[in-house]
Amino acid sequence: AIACDWAKPPTPPTEEQKLQSETLLTLTTLNSSADVAGAVGRVSGQVARLLHRHLEYDNSDVANLSMILSEACHNIIDHAGSEALGLVAAQVIRKPKQEPFVMIGIGDDGIGIRSSLSRAYPALAQGTDAQAISEALKRGVSGVSDADRGLGLWSIVDKIPRYRATLHMRSGAARIRIKANESG
Repeated sequence: AIACDWAKPPTPPTEEQKLQSETLLTLTTLNSSADVAGAVGRVSGQVARLLHRHLEYDNSDVANLSMILSEACHNIIDHAGSEALGLVAAQVIRKPKQEPFVMIGIGDDGIGIRSSLSRAYPALAQGTDAQAISEALKRGVSGVSDADRGLGLWSIVDKIPRYRATLHMRSGAARIRIKANESG
């Protein structure tokens, strides 16, 4: 069966509706390092003025947001597998009686954190997806065995208190949420 709702054509948004969100980065496909560089470049370039105006970010804050975006997006390229499709989008969200905030969505259809980490830590292959996520957030833990790797997710988590942020992660059957406390 098919159900259809017929509605009148949409009306143009009101000024209040226009303030609800402002796109920083449209849905962007990530298949290569060049795609990541382009997405990060758009955020740190033309979007910087929106972050200054709406969120009162300074240049350091824009650089941190760009770093967070770069680290998370590069994880897709470095860890998700060669056939994985990655996507990223970002918006300024405005809600009544709440400070505006940036929401970044990053995802892929890759091999998952547990499979990626088990390349360097074979014992994790027998663990749960939740254990793998927990390990991946630790400093120096990476699915790549280079000595200078494993700082990306850790550095993102490290910035959560500064920006009163919340990180939601999902891999396989596990979901986690890390939120800044009231003072951070």
